[in-house]
Amino acid sequence: MRNILALVAAAALVFAGVGWYLGWYEISRTTDSDGHQNINIDLNNQKISEDLKKGEQKLHDLISQKDKDSGVQHVTPPPPPPVPVTPSLPAPTIPTGFSTPPTATSPPPPPPVPSTQLPVRSNSAPAPPGTDILPVEFAPLPVPPPAPSVPPSVPLPLPPR
Repeated sequence: MRNILALVAAAALVFAGVGWYLGWYEISRTTDSDGHQNINIDLNNQKISEDLKKGEQKLHDLISQKDKDSGVQHVTPPPPPPVPVTPSLPAPTIPTGFSTPPTATSPPPPPPVPSTQLPVRSNSAPAPPGTDILPVEFAPLPVPPPAPSVPPSVPLPLPPR
């Protein structure tokens, strides 16, 4: 939030400085006979719009000059071709779950998807002849041996100094 406020403040200061330098506004102060001071700010909107157009033109000229030096050409794409108007089509029907016989214009039905479910059988039953299913043997996981008991260590005597 602070950064946004700082950005707005910086933009206002830049606008004030550039505007005063380019004559976009004039600030005048007058004093009445009663001692009242009047401050008048006169904005020159025509001058602001002219300067902005000049700056935009200079920017375009600078970019085109840079592009000419580097060999880059900006080409505007042609407008898209007109879209042909098709006669109104009947409203699409909502499928109700009933299948309709295929017509000459409908695409053929997709091929059936093979089942990804594997046959389940027990370990003890032999595999049927002619199948590629091998019997599955489950071996129990090895149990690590218990940790040996370590006698408590005896502190070593320190050498004399």
